[in-house]
Amino acid sequence: MALYYFVLKGHWDSYPDTEGAEFENESAARKQACAVALELMRNRELDTRFWRIEIRDEYLEYCSEVLFSTIDPTIGHLRPDIRESIDHVVHERAQLADAILAVRDTIGEVRNTMAIAGRLLKP
Repeated sequence: MALYYFVLKGHWDSYPDTEGAEFENESAARKQACAVALELMRNRELDTRFWRIEIRDEYLEYCSEVLFSTIDPTIGHLRPDIRESIDHVVHERAQLADAILAVRDTIGEVRNTMAIAGRLLKP
């Protein structure tokens, strides 16, 4: 059994799993992530279509992710090329969200560094 963590990523926020769970392998962890995603999106698929769950290993290294759009039952009737386009847009938006989160983190770190520097430089 291996320990896996899940990170729910919404529109512009990230909600990490702090406890993790043991699974036989990454495939089993992914199956659980899909089940959780289906539960979270039930009756609000349009609002959650851009959400995703990252699967991370015991060292918090990225393994894979489940895009809610890829398992959204309300768009299952669409032609494959349209579904592929939706998934592409969702993936690109996910990358943008990750970049925005990284910038937010960097700005927070810079503010902290500036505050520490300000305290150290005061007579």
